[in-house]
Amino acid sequence: MSSNKGFTEFLRKIKPGIWKYLIIAMLLLLSILFFKKVLILVILLILSVIVSFLVGVYNLRAYGIELSTFVTIISGYALGPAWGGSIGAISMIMHLVLSQALGVYIVWVIPGIVIAGVLAGMLNFISITTLGVVIIISLQAANIMLTSLVNPENLPKYMMHVAGNTALNLILILKLSSLVLQAVG
Repeated sequence: MSSNKGFTEFLRKIKPGIWKYLIIAMLLLLSILFFKKVLILVILLILSVIVSFLVGVYNLRAYGIELSTFVTIISGYALGPAWGGSIGAISMIMHLVLSQALGVYIVWVIPGIVIAGVLAGMLNFISITTLGVVIIISLQAANIMLTSLVNPENLPKYMMHVAGNTALNLILILKLSSLVLQAVG
């Protein structure tokens, strides 16, 4: 009984406010065990939001820095077409708003990223690196074509964005996609 009394005394010494943090920590650990796939993708979405915010704050839009494309492809590949399209729409809208990059091109950028997420989910029998490269290059080709048709005067300036965005997303797909998918399980 004395060991039980010691444990009870220990519990009483813990500050009442700490319990909610312990419960949150336990729920988070359980989430990791049961919902690891979704949790990792949520973390990627949070990173995407942070990057988009920093792009807007430091006016880095011209360099094509965003994680939405990578997150969309990984989400579609890991969770299926509906999740890929949904996460694509949400992450790209958040990116465009947070990076203060709203313009006429949202008419094709948002549907394009949704299609990318859906395709990543439908074609997840193809290796992630091959599929990712094809999706990234296809997105960029479509965006260049539509920009040249709708807003040709912005095409030279847009090409710097395309170069940076393509390079960043290809590096992420080629170097991190397999690792992220292994972590997702």
